[in-house]
Amino acid sequence: MVRTVILSRYTLNAPAGPGRVKIPGGPLYGLDEVKALACPTQVYLWTRKCIQDVRNLYEGVRDDYDSELAMVSDLLQRLETAGRYIDSEWCDNGKGGLAACDAYEVRRADLIPATGNRQVTRYFVKVAISTTGQLLLLASCHV
Repeated sequence: MVRTVILSRYTLNAPAGPGRVKIPGGPLYGLDEVKALACPTQVYLWTRKCIQDVRNLYEGVRDDYDSELAMVSDLLQRLETAGRYIDSEWCDNGKGGLAACDAYEVRRADLIPATGNRQVTRYFVKVAISTTGQLLLLASCHV
């Protein structure tokens, strides 16, 4: 049996086991706090799916983890001006970790290399602040 450990600062009404459960009354974390942690050294790609999604997003652009984190950090810095809160939910990382996450849609005008034009892309991110308050756990990041 896998023991479930809450890894987010928000801990109220945690579900008994893994899985996604909506949390009413969000957002759970202030945007100022999230943005303060949204730097490459404090963002942690927390789920296997998130790691793969980020690699897919930036495939061919840069092929190293530090560059991917820098791009994700830039995206998260846009939350206040180009982000829209969706909801909050408990997410698991598949290894017994559980985190209360806020989900956002972030719009960014991205350059399309083939045409040279800009196109608005809608990104979806789920973030949680770690129990220590020193890391931003990224549970999801995709278009």
